Amino acid sequence: IRRFRNTYGEAPPWFLVISPTRACNLACTGCYAAAGTDQADGNVAHLPWDVLDRVMTEAKELWGVSLFVFSGGEPLAYRSQGHDLLDAVEKHSDCLFLMFTNGTLVSEETAHRLRALGNLTPALSVEGLREATDARRGDGIHQRVLAAMARLRMAGVPFGISVTATGANAEEILSDPVLDFYVDGQGAFYVFVFQYTPIGRAPDLEWMPSPTQRLAFWRRSWEIIRD
Repeated sequence: IRRFRNTYGEAPPWFLVISPTRACNLACTGCYAAAGTDQADGNVAHLPWDVLDRVMTEAKELWGVSLFVFSGGEPLAYRSQGHDLLDAVEKHSDCLFLMFTNGTLVSEETAHRLRALGNLTPALSVEGLREATDARRGDGIHQRVLAAMARLRMAGVPFGISVTATGANAEEILSDPVLDFYVDGQGAFYVFVFQYTPIGRAPDLEWMPSPTQRLAFWRRSWEIIRD
């Protein structure tokens, strides 16, 4: 870090976001990760294992990075050169990992492996409660996510949720019923919120939260933090 600062006059990035694959087992409406054609033609791109490992190794050695964030596609769908994503987590055991996942591939075996590794926390994607989640992600997906949360709780793996704020759910996702359900009821340790960006699969400007909604959302966020 000191060498980087002396060379470039500022501190290096302290974490790195990596999308190791475009593969995903879902087809969520408006997904930003589905802008390419490889989803349709079956030629799904995975970052080669040796490239993934090199990027992580060099980020640690050259920048002092100790936190890696996995985005997607679906990170748990990653396969390359005989490796899956958790092989990278195991190899770089001196780092902390955050993984954004749809949760449907979190099997009991995966949950126990995450417990054994001890350095990755998954953020499971929801859109609110059951109706909103299934409307965007597919029928029955919410129940599958809850089953994944149960497996993670049983294995003792800390997890959180990831929510995309849209014009349709901006009032719901930070409401007391939603937070009580996931934080108190399901044991989520944290909540990530991303505002909908109209790119990717079937982009729709109407999905964007209005300025009024964004202001109310910002105020509600700080109300929750204070309370």
